[in-house]
Amino acid sequence: MKLQDNDDLETRIIKTFLDILILKYLKKSPLNSGYQILQNLHGALNMPFSPATVYHAIYILERKNLIKCHGDENGRIYALTDQGERTLKSTADSSIKIQTLVDTILSEHK
Repeated sequence: MKLQDNDDLETRIIKTFLDILILKYLKKSPLNSGYQILQNLHGALNMPFSPATVYHAIYILERKNLIKCHGDENGRIYALTDQGERTLKSTADSSIKIQTLVDTILSEHK
């Protein structure tokens, strides 16, 4: 596997968990704008994110009532809801299952 393929795989994995990354960030740093979320993801993971990708994830999280928006068209900030908090905890509680699943998938190719 070439280095480019590894980079693509890493990007796909991170995008798969983008919603969890956003929830985790808002738990740690509540009341942030979409731009601040985008900048944090870029800084924390050292990879560029398309604004469309991040804002789409924010939109889906808001529709699922996992985050809520405060503000208007002049400035929107986001915060975790109680349901978002529970989802984040549930995901953290399932982390061993997720790791086991990934190990199972990858161990067949070692």
